[in-house]
Amino acid sequence: MKVDLHIHSIYSDSSRSPEEIVALAKKRNVGLISICDHATIGAYAVLPEICRDNGMKYVLGVELEVLWKGESLHMLAYNFDPGDAEMKTFLDRQYMLGESLLVAPVFSEQGEVTYYLPEGKWTNYFTGECQGQGWRKEKWDYFGLPVMVRENTILPVGKAAENALVQPKLPCLTAADAQAVTKRHGHTNSRTVYEYEKHITLEIYELLSEAKVCIYRNDGTEAGMVRARRERDEISISVEGIRDYEILFVNVRQAEDGCNVQGMSVERGYLVRPIDPEKEGRMKVNENRKKEADRNGCD
Repeated sequence: MKVDLHIHSIYSDSSRSPEEIVALAKKRNVGLISICDHATIGAYAVLPEICRDNGMKYVLGVELEVLWKGESLHMLAYNFDPGDAEMKTFLDRQYMLGESLLVAPVFSEQGEVTYYLPEGKWTNYFTGECQGQGWRKEKWDYFGLPVMVRENTILPVGKAAENALVQPKLPCLTAADAQAVTKRHGHTNSRTVYEYEKHITLEIYELLSEAKVCIYRNDGTEAGMVRARRERDEISISVEGIRDYEILFVNVRQAEDGCNVQGMSVERGYLVRPIDPEKEGRMKVNENRKKEADRNGCD
């Protein structure tokens, strides 16, 4: 039997979901796998069921960064007790919320938090600060925490509610992501507190080539699809099924409005609204980022 005990998933620095990993392993006649993401076992919220449905065996695994004689090393850990108090504290310091958001809860009363960013560029959702791969140590007050967005992401953000305490402005999750979050936290209510398609902001982070996201209604049915494609400095946006939306290019300073779009610079980047929501829009972006972002690694 073939085995592969060192696999990464979308929960750290791979583009493959647990479903895709199992399908590929099955295709290559691999009978035993272990997903060893960096400092998280988020993939195991869905992996056991996927493996069971596909006749695949798995071993619980994770990749940790440790210090030995003052040197930083990566260590693989297998078949440990995820409920162990010390291990749980270590692993709970970060997790993936869907494919594109990394969240690092703050457990210290002093507001100190340490977390690991996988390969690529990550943008802090609240501050706009950009960071690359590596460990981060930060201090936050009671009103914030690290929420990092992966590069090449289209993040649908819901409409700000009249009562922010009841219906906060939050990123929209796909149906699969919402299901994973529901399983993680033990919730059973599948409906959202607002309607995603009733005015959303499509936030685009560090578009590299092509990206897409499906928009779902609050009952879980598909409402539309958003696609973005980049060729050099020209970006094409295609939105199907959604009419009430705007697009925010996070940390982009300037852009040239092109076909079917009109935009303006705002605090967080460049905001674009479609002239005709049913037609594809095109524009050219300026590679220069905002000055604050330049100092923090967005170049």
